Amino acid sequence: MASLVGNESLYSAKIGFEFEFYSNLNRNEIAEDLSKFLGKRIRVFNRYHSSFKPTSDIFKLERDYSGGSKMIELVTGPLPYFEAIPILIRTLRWIDANGYTDKKSAFQFNISFDSEIYPNLSKIENLNTLKFVLGFDENEIYKRFPDRMGSLYAKSIKRVVPSNRFVDPSSLSFIDKNLFKVPLEKNMGANFLKLPEGYLEIRYLGGKDYQKKYSYIKEVIDYVLRYTMGILENNDYFSDNDLRILKSILQEIYKNATTLSTPEEFRKNYPNMGILIDLRGDPEILKSFFYKLRNVLYDIIVENGISEGLVNYDSNFGKYQLKDVKTSRAYLLEGYDILDSTVMGNIYDCRLFSCDIQNSTIENSELVTGNEVHKSKIIYTDILFSNSIHDSYIDNKDKEINGEVYGGIIRSGYIGKLSSVSEETEIVDDATDDKKMKGSIKRSLFPDRNDGATSKRPSFKDINQKPSGIPGIDFEENNDLP
Repeated sequence: MASLVGNESLYSAKIGFEFEFYSNLNRNEIAEDLSKFLGKRIRVFNRYHSSFKPTSDIFKLERDYSGGSKMIELVTGPLPYFEAIPILIRTLRWIDANGYTDKKSAFQFNISFDSEIYPNLSKIENLNTLKFVLGFDENEIYKRFPDRMGSLYAKSIKRVVPSNRFVDPSSLSFIDKNLFKVPLEKNMGANFLKLPEGYLEIRYLGGKDYQKKYSYIKEVIDYVLRYTMGILENNDYFSDNDLRILKSILQEIYKNATTLSTPEEFRKNYPNMGILIDLRGDPEILKSFFYKLRNVLYDIIVENGISEGLVNYDSNFGKYQLKDVKTSRAYLLEGYDILDSTVMGNIYDCRLFSCDIQNSTIENSELVTGNEVHKSKIIYTDILFSNSIHDSYIDNKDKEINGEVYGGIIRSGYIGKLSSVSEETEIVDDATDDKKMKGSIKRSLFPDRNDGATSKRPSFKDINQKPSGIPGIDFEENNDLP
């Protein structure tokens, strides 16, 4: 079969765009002017992420509250490649002449392919994501958009998790894609969650003045299109180079896993990490539970960059608690109680006590007491009394906001009677119009959850002895929250 990755292959490609930007014009003025400039109808919506699906003839314009009430998002439908590129050029020129972008502004595009032009090409819904991850060169993007490296909203996809991290990969002679997992999460540079809908979303691009970088944007688009078509052309075939790259990744994983091969190896490699089982630090108890803990310890230490602090496993509830940990690269801390810690990264389904959180995404969690959160994104997370939120984005739906909020944006949530919101905080909602930039955020309809709060701060008092190797730790008694 002839290769499809030359220029002629682009005839089958379709591209949709999402432009985030600001303008001093109101949305109706923007839509009217852009419509004339692009030769397309543009519908204006008050709601954030409205349900209307743009087409090749009708685009949509709506607010994107991630950058405040002035941020606008233009979303196109999928366009044939040779129509999409002129639309891209004209839109970037219009933004440069009539608006601006900042570090919060993202530019995303999605790709799909016309099966009528190349019917023998595998459908993008069936994209071999493992093969895609192994060969994809993110440096093609980062050398053009270096400020986007490390973005929490467009994280690297160069991550493969084997079903068994503790098996030596040196004897691996072929690839079974069912034995490996790749990142399936919205906030990845390549969002594979959209594949069932018939397209691949690319989220890497954006940043201040992205509208001035047309050449770089087109180079990235062309690279992604040709690369993806090359994968779909040989979707079920893994090359020798794929195997070489995978073995290199697995070798690094295995190297890290060997530091957790036995309790003795663990204590040697992580002398500042203490382990308690039901608040007991007895070495014999640790030995009996160690192999049950290994995958969790791998997650904590290797995946989330934690190498010191305390971990307690509560066997009654199957719950893990972390105290005095520090990480600047949490890939995903999920399902933990976290106390007196410093975290940068992604936090999901956790309870937080007296933590310092910077540049993070906190979702479906509970900020219980004494937390300081800076420059983060808080989604569907209870913010209880005595927590301070600084310069962050809060999209809390029907969750409570009872802490102190300084600056930043409140997109949604119930402001409780114990809350304090600064004058600098921008409050927005779907009811606002262009003349009313501050929305009527909901006030709490529920009894205040902080009155006589019953949430308990987990105890880290070793009821047997202090774990060896961590001198000077003062363990705390259980304390009810005030």
